[in-house]
Parts: sequence; C-alpha cells; structure tokens
Amino acid sequence: MWSLCAILTATDSFPEGNAARVVNLTEKVAEANWFYFPYPGQFGTPIVTVGGFVGMFAGVIGGVIESIGDYYACAKLSGAPPPPKYVLNRGILLEGVGCFLTGLCGPGVGVTSYSENIGAIGLTKVGSRRVIFCSAILMFVIGCVASWASSSRLCRSLSWAACTSSCSESSPL
Repeated sequence: MWSLCAILTATDSFPEGNAARVVNLTEKVAEANWFYFPYPGQFGTPIVTVGGFVGMFAGVIGGVIESIGDYYACAKLSGAPPPPKYVLNRGILLEGVGCFLTGLCGPGVGVTSYSENIGAIGLTKVGSRRVIFCSAILMFVIGCVASWASSSRLCRSLSWAACTSSCSESSPL
C-alpha cells in the first residue's frame, strides 16, 4: 500500500495536503508523540456488519487451520512429540483472545502463529522461548515509541524520493 501511495504521490495524483501523500511524513514525524500506548476504544465503537462478520469468520477458519499445521510443523522441527488435542485447543483459544484484544486497541492485526516463523526456526535451528520472549519485548517497546515508527516511514519515503529524483529531473518530490 505504501508503494502505491508513493507512486500516486510522484505522479501528483493526490492533491496537496492529502494524508496519503508520502511527502507529508516529515510533518507526521515532527508531530508524533515520543510514547504512545494503545487503549481499547480509541477509534470509537466497533461497527459490526453481516458482510464483515462473514469475511472475518472465513479468515478465522483459515487462521485456525494454518495454526494447527504450524503447531505440528514446529513440534517436528524442534524434535518434540506431536501436540495433544488439549494443547491445540489452548493455543487456538489464546490466539483468539489475542486477536480480540488487538482488535479492541485498534490495529486489528492477527495475533497468530505464522508459517514464516516456523520456516525461520527450520533454517536457523533456533526455537528457544527466550529468543521469542526477548523479540516480543523488543517489538512491544518499538511499537510504543511512536516517533521511531514515524521515522521508519520517513526513511522509506526519503529513500524512494531520492531514487526517483535522481532518475528524473521533473520529479514532483
């Protein structure tokens, strides 16, 4: 999505002042709070529609199937026995609770197992809980420091702008 916004900004498809313009990110970095903690209901009351429910339900079923496969693959890669049914049930339940809580706080991203991470375990042979715990703490801290997140968007914007301006003299960036 960011790349599409960058292309539309470069072609002047967005009017000046449009929030989707990539060049507006410098102001966003300057305005960003240093620390930001998400809280439930910050974007208002959730709106539930039948179409949204059906779409999300289909995504949940797909996520459950993927997670079950991920649990078995992770056990096989780490040399553990296959997980029993109660472990699968507990894992799916906690993924649901995590998705519910992240939905309340606004981001709406899935808190689930990812096949990419299982592949990383297979490649690196590192499946330690300590590594996962330290990574989770690091991601939480970086996520709460809003100026870092804004700065990373600015760096991507500036590198793209530098690339397009060196390729074309008439670049609107």
